[in-house]
Parts: sequence; C-alpha cells; structure tokens
Amino acid sequence: MISHVLKQDIDRYAGDLRRSSRLLALAKAGALTPRMVGRYYAGISYLISHTPSLLDLSRDLAIEHGAFDLVAYFEQKLREEAGHEKWAEADLEKLDTIFGVSVSRVPPEGAKALLRSIEDGILTAPYLYLAYILFSEYMTVTLGPEWVDALQAACGIPREAQTVNVHHIELDRRHVAEGLAEIDALVVDPELYEPLRETLQGHMRDFSAFCDDVCSAAA
Repeated sequence: MISHVLKQDIDRYAGDLRRSSRLLALAKAGALTPRMVGRYYAGISYLISHTPSLLDLSRDLAIEHGAFDLVAYFEQKLREEAGHEKWAEADLEKLDTIFGVSVSRVPPEGAKALLRSIEDGILTAPYLYLAYILFSEYMTVTLGPEWVDALQAACGIPREAQTVNVHHIELDRRHVAEGLAEIDALVVDPELYEPLRETLQGHMRDFSAFCDDVCSAAA
C-alpha cells in the first residue's frame, strides 16, 4: 500500500533530522536566539495561514477532474483546519512578552519556497497535496513532542507559548491514522504512487531548507 511506503519515507527523513538537524540541535542546546525562534514561528504561521486557500485550490481542481472522493476529502479538511492560524498568531504575541522585543512576523524565504512547491504540486495534480498533508501531520506527531520539550526545557519557552505545536500534536495523532487509510482509499492507481513519492521527497528537501533558513537569522 502506498501509505505504508510514504510513512517509511517520512520515518527515514525524521531519523535523519534527529541526527543532523542544526535547528533541533540548537534547540536542545538552548542556543536558539529570539530571532531564530521568531523566524520559525513566522514561517509556521505563514504556512498555516495558507492552508485554507491550498485546500480550496485542491478541491476546485478535483471538481474539474471529476475526482469527487477527493473533493469530499478536501472539504472535510477545510472544516478540520479552520482557525488554526490563530494559534500561531497568539504564540507570536506571547513570544514578544517572553523575549521583551517584538518578534518579526515576516516569513523567511524558506517558508515561501515550501509554499510554492506545495502549490506547484497541487497545480500538477490535486491528489499530490495528499503527500504534504501526510508529511506535515506525521512529522508533527513524530518530532513535535521532542521539539516542544527542547524549546521548553532548554530555551525557556513554555508550552503556553507553543500552542500551534501542542494543539497540532494532539489533533494529528488521530489525523495520521485516518490519513494513511484515506490515502490508500483515494490513490488506487499504481501509476500515481511514484509521483506521490517524488512530491514527498521534494517537500522534505524544502522543509530542510526552511529549517536551515531559520538558523541563518542573526542574533
């Protein structure tokens, strides 16, 4: 089943990040600067704020293609994801208080590049958005708790200022199990498997570039 293959790809990537991510290493060492933390949250806020428009685009293209199972899936996701950008916005305000400075709301170029790659995939074929949805939700469940703990224990950022991460960890535990089954139900043509994997690989490269971009922020 394609969901099992995609899950294995993400597991390998998560393992690589755990061993080699500069961003995660800096967080665990308590070495993230306020600008780096702000840069990360600005990027996450930017990406989440575009989720409704990405789902709208995917649904509309699925309608054009007559893929009505996909249409129903994207409409359900629209209902599930409504309002999540408010968590990131609230976290940014709390970071202002914690650091005693106004954290930039300007998204880093890495986040913009990741969004462009997601949009390009959807425009190629709406079902390719399934790769990013699974990636974001499964990575949140896999590495999210480690990231939250590092920010709290080593960087002094309480969970109350990480609601965008904490809430998604809780929600995505259920979403991942559902998402794996939904991918197998929605993607039944074996010829679609490789494009999904290639799209996923591209998103993983772009996410790594986003993390590197966050680390490039000056103190």
